[in-house]
Amino acid sequence: TRLRKKLDAAIESYAALPVVVDGTVRRVRCGEDAEVALTPGPSGSVTDPDQAVCSCLLAPRCLHRAAVLGACPLADPDAGAGT
Repeated sequence: TRLRKKLDAAIESYAALPVVVDGTVRRVRCGEDAEVALTPGPSGSVTDPDQAVCSCLLAPRCLHRAAVLGACPLADPDAGAGT
């Protein structure tokens, strides 16, 4: 329960942070020593764990990465289906 509350608070906080667009990479600064870089695929979605990278020492199993991904909108599963 404590971990879920911490994650929920981080998601809310990171959702308000600016996103820096650097070519195809989206960067979110999560603090002095952590930045999460998202590299969406051709569909515009992050579908692979390697497309979300955090610079902190606990990465890839860190709160920063989980919270930034949790703040991202969900992709429409039908968008790439061609229907």
